[in-house]
Amino acid sequence: YDNAVREMGGESAYQQLKTLRRAMEPLARVAEVTPFAALRSDAAAALTIGRSVPRMSAAIARALAADPSQAAALPELAEGFDATMRRAGVTDPFLTRLMNLECFVISGCLADQTAAAAMAYLFAERSREDAVYDYPQGGAMALCEALKNAAERRGAKIHLKSPVARIKHVDGVASGVELTDGREVEAKRAVITGVSAWDTLKLLGGQLDNSSSGDSNLSTEVDALAAAAGAVPPLDSFLHLHAVIPADALPPANHELAEACLDSPHRAFDAPGAGPNGTDALNIHYLHVRDWSDGVVDSPLNVVNVSIPTALDPSASTDRNMHVLHAYGAANESFSLYESELPADGSAKYASSSSYQELKAQRKAYLYDSLRAIFGPDIEQRVAHEWVGTPLTQRRFVNRFRGAYAAGRDVTRVNMFDASKAPGADTSLQNLFACGDCVSPGVGVPAAVASGIAAANRVSGVGKHLSLLNELSEMGYSV
Repeated sequence: YDNAVREMGGESAYQQLKTLRRAMEPLARVAEVTPFAALRSDAAAALTIGRSVPRMSAAIARALAADPSQAAALPELAEGFDATMRRAGVTDPFLTRLMNLECFVISGCLADQTAAAAMAYLFAERSREDAVYDYPQGGAMALCEALKNAAERRGAKIHLKSPVARIKHVDGVASGVELTDGREVEAKRAVITGVSAWDTLKLLGGQLDNSSSGDSNLSTEVDALAAAAGAVPPLDSFLHLHAVIPADALPPANHELAEACLDSPHRAFDAPGAGPNGTDALNIHYLHVRDWSDGVVDSPLNVVNVSIPTALDPSASTDRNMHVLHAYGAANESFSLYESELPADGSAKYASSSSYQELKAQRKAYLYDSLRAIFGPDIEQRVAHEWVGTPLTQRRFVNRFRGAYAAGRDVTRVNMFDASKAPGADTSLQNLFACGDCVSPGVGVPAAVASGIAAANRVSGVGKHLSLLNELSEMGYSV
């Protein structure tokens, strides 16, 4: 990584990166030793996270041993990454753009609205000598199945195809949910919402104009959530291109090396240069930036991600002679481009309209521009099948307000469910707790998992939480 920065950005960028890394060291060490399992969003966190204070103190002491002046970094864990960049004296244009790009890829925001804690976690992971990129065999669905199986072994019941129509609440207390088929589920202890703050508000009957829908008993609580959610703008949405491409139409994939890594999970390898007969192997991921000018990193479809899971895991395709490819822009495709396609009744009739199909064709051309830059000018002709997903697809199938990628603010500094409360799982309604990317620590799988753990811990009670931490400690985990 450092060598690439030096080669592409020059000596100034390289030297400032080294300074930035030193400035990040205390933050990175704290991020490394803070156990997700100890997180909760109430005063009892002093007991659960407090168990790790000795390890945190030791880690900080080691980080400050070489340069005690870096102690000034610790308050930045509660700030945006731009504060750390300023303290480290980052002025090089290339490095500034690169850091904003990394923040955008992680959070959908630039450095000012990306938590320094999230970047500290990234720096800590990437700087480890044994750092590897983990990819689950079987893809993301394998993770879902593993979580489902673990939850069911512990008594959880998972109801598929059971969308929630509303969250039931009386006198400021959440009491359960009503499903779209009319069934009602009463909450024994609490309701935890995993959808966005804007969508939670809708399930409560509220409106983003700070008015509840006629429920006089709950106007205060619902309006408090409406005010908090309405104060944070949603980020832009996605544009997706899913494609099936014959294996011989792309660079060769080195499945033998990938399978060797499955036998030795901690073995690292570089895909480039690792292909048969000295050729470059097909990467699992590519990132294309259309315009590298200052101030445009987050402009529409400027950053395009490309994922080819079959480059590592051939089981991701039902046909080993075919690759599956996902090219997408995240947080950089505007919902407003498509809003006129929505029928007044809110139905999905737009999907077959000629104007919508024409708009999809126009927008997907930007994704193919990026693919041409990576794979050559004829890549579109090599595609056997394709499917295009838009912000309307995201809104319909993910059931997401305006198909939004995430919140447009750093949610480690604001509670989108009740502005009067600290960032975390608590909302304006009693017995209603929140997790997901609208809750601290924010966007991304590790962050979303952390928010889910914190919400579960908040509901379960501190006694049970401490007991769980003791059990994990006995199993050898550092909690």
